[in-house]
Amino acid sequence: MVALIQEIMVNLICDVCGAKRSHNDKPVPEWILGYDLETKSPHAVQRSLRFFDRWDTAHVLDLGAIHLCSVECKDKYVKRARAA
Repeated sequence: MVALIQEIMVNLICDVCGAKRSHNDKPVPEWILGYDLETKSPHAVQRSLRFFDRWDTAHVLDLGAIHLCSVECKDKYVKRARAA
């Protein structure tokens, strides 16, 4: 039996500045992947920011995934998250 795998194109946009990641960017050392997750309970809301130490294409569509094109955009994102 032959398994057919269909490649899906996903456009990745920086969550801070809107820069578009080119599909030709391999590897992408400057792009940063992370998670911005929020959990709620009856008495509190907790927000958790986590960043991968390297780009991992397998996780770009995960719930809460954030995509940042540079360290500068990461710093801006973290600063905005702290103010929220």
